[in-house]
Amino acid sequence: MADASMNRKIMKTEKPLSEQVAFKEKLAYGMGDAATAFSAVSVGSFSMYYFTDYVGVSAVLLGSVLLFTRIFDAVTNILMGYVVDRTNTKDGKARPWVKWMILPMFIALVLVFAIPRGMGTGPTIAYITVIINIYYLVYTMSNIPFGTLGTVVSRDPQVRSELNLIRMLGYFAINIILSFTTLWMVGIFGDGHHGNRGWIITMVIYGIIMSIIFWFTYSMTTERVKPVAESTVENGEKEKPLPLGKSLVLLFKNKYWILIFIIMILTWILVNLFGGINVYYAAHILHKPGHVGILNFAFTGALLVGFLCVSFVFRKIGRRRTIFIGLLVIVVSSLAMLLNPTNIWFLGVLLVFRGLGFAPLMGSAYAMLADVIDYGEWKNGIRNEGVTYSGGTFSTTVGSGLASAGIGYVIGLAGYVYEKGATQPESVLTAIKSLYIVAPAVVAVILMIMFYFYNLDLFNEKIAADLKQGKFASDSTSQNRGE
Repeated sequence: MADASMNRKIMKTEKPLSEQVAFKEKLAYGMGDAATAFSAVSVGSFSMYYFTDYVGVSAVLLGSVLLFTRIFDAVTNILMGYVVDRTNTKDGKARPWVKWMILPMFIALVLVFAIPRGMGTGPTIAYITVIINIYYLVYTMSNIPFGTLGTVVSRDPQVRSELNLIRMLGYFAINIILSFTTLWMVGIFGDGHHGNRGWIITMVIYGIIMSIIFWFTYSMTTERVKPVAESTVENGEKEKPLPLGKSLVLLFKNKYWILIFIIMILTWILVNLFGGINVYYAAHILHKPGHVGILNFAFTGALLVGFLCVSFVFRKIGRRRTIFIGLLVIVVSSLAMLLNPTNIWFLGVLLVFRGLGFAPLMGSAYAMLADVIDYGEWKNGIRNEGVTYSGGTFSTTVGSGLASAGIGYVIGLAGYVYEKGATQPESVLTAIKSLYIVAPAVVAVILMIMFYFYNLDLFNEKIAADLKQGKFASDSTSQNRGE
């Protein structure tokens, strides 16, 4: 491939796009993550409980399955990002995949909660391994394009922040709803023998709603952002897209991508600790499985309120400082739970603080990833948002896998009894408390250290302005960025 700096043809400077993105379109994009939540929350928050307490699978074996699955999923994230970058249709590169994967997502969600019973340990584990890998492959083929879509709706930092905010509001609003409705619906539609019927009917209902919302997202969004530099060859034809190897090399030339990679691993470990252990805590520490809704509402309700406030706080004291303060709140509120870990109202108050503390980080995650994509284009002269975005979500997959597998390993090795309603030994209760209370505080401290080094928010608006004017890091006019 010829040197990009010699072959690029600079496009004319575009007007800011913020006024061209109507609220209806922002809502349509954000609601796509509400659709995602019907699948992601169901599997992330309830599948392990379903596998252990309804199917009767060992948590240790399940942890191994989930770790392998998420490693496989992480690899397919990168490959799917590469596929998105090479997709070229009249609908764009990302939107068509949102449409194409609606039916596969519906089917995959239902299959996860339709595991045949009575097959024996080996066949059951093998069956779960196949089904859960199919699910995550389909999820990746839907979620990577959806996330990439958010980076090509607009280049304007404010619009991106609004898209991310609405996206997070949609996801966590559904998270709250599902935390109250899922076990209740399973009980209503169940056959009275703790079988699969209640789970299957519940997931069919969720899948129908999910499919309708995804169609709304596809129908009402537009891809606007094009690469500032168009690579050309001597005959004037467009050069072929970058090979996967060169795309990956560009990732590792982007120092902020490396930092956001680690930050997002840790962030999604927190997400899965907050969600994945809730049902176990309610069932075995509070002895009331239905309290999972109260726990989730206190945390996620505060998180949603925090999302509505973070933009204002960001403007006052900056994104990185706000995130740092929020992480400190997580540490303090989490450790305070040790004072009275079985009082639902005491926990609820502290979970409100934990949710408010998590809002700045969670509300910024995908916006920071979009900023990293712009930085990579500005630094290297080449925009490959599909691979860059999927590289970021690779880290979320790794974080989710580590948390899910970790939960399985910890409670399994502690002696978890695999029977619905069983009394757990003290070692298991201690393990559940540690995962719910102490582990999030430890992860938050590590994140505070990482944000000491992540300072892209100090100049990302200037980078966006440079790109709108066709300027890159190699240009003499852009050498005052501290790079």
